[in-house]
Amino acid sequence: MAGTATRIRTAAPHTVRGSTETFLDTIGAPNTRRSCGIAIVRAADTLDGPSTDPVGSIRECQRSCG
Repeated sequence: MAGTATRIRTAAPHTVRGSTETFLDTIGAPNTRRSCGIAIVRAADTLDGPSTDPVGSIRECQRSCG
């Protein structure tokens, strides 16, 4: 008796840093985003390790915060 195998596609693994960015994208007010972002990103870096490009991350945050 022959069977068939079906590949199950899974989503990419989530990281604390990725979840942090997703959450910060939901905050509309620039000042709130900036002040929350500093503390949340610092906590995410502690749990997940620093991003591979910290200077780029800071510049990206500054651009999106206005």
